[in-house]
Amino acid sequence: MQAVLASAGELLGLEVDLPWVARLAEEAAGGQPFSSDLDAATVRLRVEREHRMFDISGWEVLGRGVWRRGAEVVLADACSSGFALRVSTEAGLPELTARWRPSPAQRLAQVLLPARSRLLVRQVLLQYPLLWWAGCQGRSPLHTSLLSVAGQCLLLAGPSGVGKSSLVVAEMERGAHVCSDNLVVSDGRWAWGLVEPLRVVGGTGRQMPHGRREIAVQNRLLTGRPEVIVVLRRDPAAARPYLQPCTEERAQRVLIAGTYAAGELRRYWQLAGLLALATGLGEPHPDVAQASRDLTSRLPCVELALGSARGPHMTDLKPRLQELSC
Repeated sequence: MQAVLASAGELLGLEVDLPWVARLAEEAAGGQPFSSDLDAATVRLRVEREHRMFDISGWEVLGRGVWRRGAEVVLADACSSGFALRVSTEAGLPELTARWRPSPAQRLAQVLLPARSRLLVRQVLLQYPLLWWAGCQGRSPLHTSLLSVAGQCLLLAGPSGVGKSSLVVAEMERGAHVCSDNLVVSDGRWAWGLVEPLRVVGGTGRQMPHGRREIAVQNRLLTGRPEVIVVLRRDPAAARPYLQPCTEERAQRVLIAGTYAAGELRRYWQLAGLLALATGLGEPHPDVAQASRDLTSRLPCVELALGSARGPHMTDLKPRLQELSC
């Protein structure tokens, strides 16, 4: 497989020699088409058939299972994924090489927990390197959804499981343009979606954790400039969803806390820290708080309380949304 995928404001150039990883990459695209111009890639990933460990003779030991030499770093088992990963920034852009070297326990997990294993491999190879490099360009990860409804770009914030993905799917089915399911990177003004499938209860695609299935994204946007921040919460006493005002402080707290609590990013912070330490590039800690402050300080914030029944849709709530965001 040789292809380029646009995601998180970057172009990921893929050269994959393992067929099962190539299939994972196609799944991870979530309906986003690949291009073929490898020369345009801003991040390169090669997945080799070789299973031997990289030659680290004479390299500096940076930590347990981590070695450095000049602008290169090797991780023996990146994020416990079973892949040894070599990252080089000698050419000015990151070039990654991965080799599949699982332990017996990791091979067993592939059999017993296949959905979790697929997600982890996709994260470590296809998502985390993009998030890290986007961070080196001043874009921080946020656990949010981004979509354009009736020409208005909405940033949906809320903890995992509150209903962001279900709301995104409902709006997509009515013609909304979707930029992301759960993850974006943002510089505090614009947001770029991390390309992946939508994972929802009742989907028809591959089985995923928490009883969800994957579906492809229709009408995808790669980037958008948020105009309103919509904070989601559950109100079990409400029969139907309703909108109400939301303070800047609450929206900011939900953005920051929701990002750090997100299971999708649980292993990312370690990798980002190690790469920043080894390469000297980017912040050791992505400035999630600053990106959140920049967004909430200049955008209107509202709260959408989800009731026990579905609907009305965001298009139906737009008059109330405009009233609250003025």
